[in-house]
Amino acid sequence: MSAELENKELIARWLSGDLSEEEKASLAQRDDLGDLKAVLEDVSTWSLPPVDTEANLKRLRAKTAAPKPEAKVISFRPFLRVAAAIALIATVWFVYDYTSNSGLVDLNTGLAETIEHELPNGSIITLGAVSSASYDKGAWEDERFIELDGQAFFDVESGAKFTVNTAYGDVTVLGTEFDVQTVNGALKVNCFEGSVAVISSDQQEVLKPGEGVVFENGSFERISFNNRTPNWTGASSVYSLTALEDVINDLKRYYQVEIDLPDDLANESYTGSFSHNDLEAALRSIFTPLEIAYTLSADGTVVFE
Repeated sequence: MSAELENKELIARWLSGDLSEEEKASLAQRDDLGDLKAVLEDVSTWSLPPVDTEANLKRLRAKTAAPKPEAKVISFRPFLRVAAAIALIATVWFVYDYTSNSGLVDLNTGLAETIEHELPNGSIITLGAVSSASYDKGAWEDERFIELDGQAFFDVESGAKFTVNTAYGDVTVLGTEFDVQTVNGALKVNCFEGSVAVISSDQQEVLKPGEGVVFENGSFERISFNNRTPNWTGASSVYSLTALEDVINDLKRYYQVEIDLPDDLANESYTGSFSHNDLEAALRSIFTPLEIAYTLSADGTVVFE
């Protein structure tokens, strides 16, 4: 073996720690390896920093592992919103369709208010102040039946027979114009055109144009008139020999006023009219002809002197 190879072998064995003590002592005596000896002795003092092999292994595996596919989250919120919108539209349409083509129709008026409404057969109902009427639109062809509380004027198409039901009796019509009032505890019906049958309990009255009837306290009283339409559908109410208490009750349908009529004045008979658009003028029209002294206070209360 050449000296060079022998020296390399010695160096390798030295670095690996395989030299025996005798070989180390013999090698130390050699002058030709003095520089190498110094380097090896210096290298023997070197030290590596501590290494966490397990942690490094985990990091290495994390870098080399195949990336997992990202989980795709499907949100149902947009679908829920769409479904809710569809449900809402369906509900609105159902309500609209039901109320437009069937179901109960309620008509109501407030103080000094009058409304006009067309019935399914083309007839017209004009509802007076502080009144209500209702009918079943879906069942109209099978049962033409209207509930009324208050006052209403009916302009009925020819052949459009129906019945107006009140707390005091029924009014059956066939192609006519008539006025029904259920106020002040009585039923009042006036016929302006055609004919009207008024039925209450076992009593019946058939009215012709210009004829009317008042049903009160279980009995009918027939009346006559000359006007072609009800006065209340215009701008005034007209009375003939009417109890003052009833006139005042009507007045309260058109004005926000407090009137506590004394008992001795309740049955005073009144003939005349009052305006629907001027409270002070209406009070003068009622009380002045009867020579009743009164004062209208600022808070809308009538005080009798």
